[in-house]
This record gives sequence, C-alpha cells and structure tokens, in this order.
Amino acid sequence: MVPALQIPLEKLPEWGLWLDQAVDRARVAHAQMLVCEDGGMAWPLVQEYVARLLCAAPSIRGACGSCPSCIQLAGHAHPDVHWIVPVVGGEGRGDDEDTCAPFLADFRSFLQSNPHPLSSEWIEHLGGKQKVVQISVKESARIQRLLALKAHGGGFKVVVLWMPERLNDAAANKLLKVIEEPLDRTLLLLVCHNEGDVLQTIRSRCQVHPVKPVPSPLLVAALCELGMSPEQAVVLTELSGGQPGQAVMLYRNRESLKEPLQRFVEFMRLVYKKDLVALLQFAESLAKEPREQQKQWLQVSSLLMSQLLRMRHSALKTSLFAWFPDVPFQPDGLARLLNESLHYELQQLFLGALTDIQRNINSRIVLSDLGIAVMKLFAGRK
Repeated sequence: MVPALQIPLEKLPEWGLWLDQAVDRARVAHAQMLVCEDGGMAWPLVQEYVARLLCAAPSIRGACGSCPSCIQLAGHAHPDVHWIVPVVGGEGRGDDEDTCAPFLADFRSFLQSNPHPLSSEWIEHLGGKQKVVQISVKESARIQRLLALKAHGGGFKVVVLWMPERLNDAAANKLLKVIEEPLDRTLLLLVCHNEGDVLQTIRSRCQVHPVKPVPSPLLVAALCELGMSPEQAVVLTELSGGQPGQAVMLYRNRESLKEPLQRFVEFMRLVYKKDLVALLQFAESLAKEPREQQKQWLQVSSLLMSQLLRMRHSALKTSLFAWFPDVPFQPDGLARLLNESLHYELQQLFLGALTDIQRNINSRIVLSDLGIAVMKLFAGRK
C-alpha cells in the first residue's frame, strides 16, 4: 500500500491570504468553490481552512492541532462540519435513502488514506461504476436542515460538498436557495473538478478559487519521500500534470494501466493502416470484456490524446508511454499528426463512446462506430 503523499501547504504561499481569512472570521464568504483537477490540492486546502475557522486557538501558522475541534476534525468527525459526497442512488436506509449519510463512515476511512482523493476511486470504492452516482434533491434538503441546526461549538456550521457537478437538476436548484438565503455563521465549501458542469447560477453566487497544479520540484520531492527514485518521480510528475492524487494513482496502478495502453497502440495502428476488417475485429474483442475494462480503455485513450497534444506544443516532455518502456510505440509520430481541431474531434468521439457504454448501449456497435469514425478523421488529415 502506497503511503499518503503530503504536500506542505506552507510551500504554496499563494494560498496564505485565503487561509488567513479563516482566522479572521469576520471576512469569511458564506459560499466558496475551489475548482481543482481531480486529485489536486483542493481537499488539503479545504481541510486546513475549516480547521483554522473552528480552531480554539488558531495562529498565522495554522490550526493548533490539539484543541477538541482540531482533534475531531482530524478524524473527520466534527459535529459542526458536514461532508456531502455523491453516492449511488437508492442505496441509503430509511429517511436517509438517496443521501450520503449511510456512507459517511466509508468516506472518512477513504479520505484518511486518500488525502488527494480521485472521484474515480471514490466511485470504485462505492461499487458504483455501473450505476448513477450523484447528489440528490434529498441531499440538498438535508443540507438545509444541517445548516439550520445550532452549532455545537457556538461558532460556524460548515458543509463541505464534493463534486457539485454531480448535483442533479432538482438538487442544484434547491441548493441554490441555501446559497441565496444564507443563515448566520454558515459556510458552504464546494470542491469542484468540472466547473462548466455546475449550475451557472450556483457558480455566480460563489466566491471561486482556482487551484493550480503543484509546482514540479515540490511534487518530485514529495514523491521521492515515498521511496521513489528521482527519475521515477519526474516521470510521474509529468504524467499527473502536477496533481498529487493522480501521481499516486499511476504509481499504485501501473500494471492495470498496461493493458489499455497496449490496446491503444493496437487501435491506432489499425486506424493508421485503415484496416477496417481488423478494426471491427478489435471492437468485437474489446466488446467481450467487462464494461469497466471498456471504459478504462476509453479513458486512457482520451488521456493519451491530451498528453500527445501537449507534447506537440512542448507543454509536456513525456507521456504515459515513458512509464511503460516495454510497450513498443513512438508517441512523437502520432503527436505530430495532432492539432487542436483534430484533438477536439477525437475527444468528442471518445467521450461520446464512453457515455454510450455507461448507458449500456451495445458495446460492439459503440466501439465499431468509434473505430470507423476515428479512421475517417485520420484519413481526412493525411
């Protein structure tokens, strides 16, 4: 098991003023949203902000770490802090059905071992890969009730909501009322990975804080502390785009990524040769695999296309292939074929196929159509 990766917040001075605002409690905006790539620094920042806000003796160096509030927060069990996360609908119990209340013990354990959590790992932890994972209207109603309660500590009442982009329409509209009519000494903190998918009226009423990737030297040093070689840490830093959670995920799941990578190489060679018969056989073979493997291949392929475009523009020095030197492929050649227009069209095709697979549409048809469409795209660009 890979130990938890730690990035010292004092090494991110651009966040000092924001964190200090939690100590000066009169300056706290009641609705704030941190926009961060999956596996980025949003969660450590949110937890430090809440700790300073509720600490009995905070200082400019942070929360004290020893008062009852800090001890409770360390276990994600503070009575005035409520964690809201997307869950599988209809699997709650009694009055809590369709809310995350029955899953909070699991979430606390998950967050302890994943300080930079990935949404995909939480969904996998839930066993929700084949199901709809969302935040329901019952959850928004529950948030209203939680914020209306009297604070145990006499201070702020806090709701931390992960992935507001997974609010369904009814839930988003109900949450909007909470934001528009805030109760005294309440704070709603949203941790978002896809800002464009959040209801625009919610975004416009939140104080939005973009979270940048971790600087490369800082992430490389942190990865080396986990026991990785400097060369390995540099590759993972490049591949993760400066997102700590992504770096640890790649390190932990190296072998599971090899098969979809090999399939991507096979797929692109068939596309380039315009071998329609072999492409259809490829789709037939992949369609026989479990849907999770089909989705993983589509996700890895989408990631690789983005990495290759960044390589073309010298925004990335290497790609996932550097993590697998035994997979024979020269990414530079494919990178030279990509431009922004072609990349956009490819991403739309892979995203559309992923959506169709998630909707349980016939995999053989979806993957066959994808292969033909990608082949036509490249044939038209040569």
